[in-house]
Amino acid sequence: MLLLTVTACIALFMSDAGIYGVTAYSTSRRTHEFGLRMALGATSRDVLSLVFRQGFATVAVGLAAGFALGAAALHILRDKLAGLDATSPASLALPTALVLVVTLVACWLPARRATQVEPLAALRHE
Repeated sequence: MLLLTVTACIALFMSDAGIYGVTAYSTSRRTHEFGLRMALGATSRDVLSLVFRQGFATVAVGLAAGFALGAAALHILRDKLAGLDATSPASLALPTALVLVVTLVACWLPARRATQVEPLAALRHE
């Protein structure tokens, strides 16, 4: 069980790093777009919500697939591992909540950076 726990923690860390990397990269590539949106009247809140929506949309698809596959794996492993309760809601809810919290932080950092873009500097950048 200790080996499974360590492996799961490593996988969770890698997925969180991937979420941050993809969100930060896509946000940095869209600096010109955010500057244009802000020059045309979008507020920082609009840009912030745009980055969050796109970040959480990707994670929601992954969480839905992971939740379904995790529930199936719990039922399969229940017979093979002693002490594993496949009906416990904490078995899937805790990792899901942890991924959501890390996604919140991973989206917040690039989103905050995107809201601090000067519209004129972003327009001159290209």
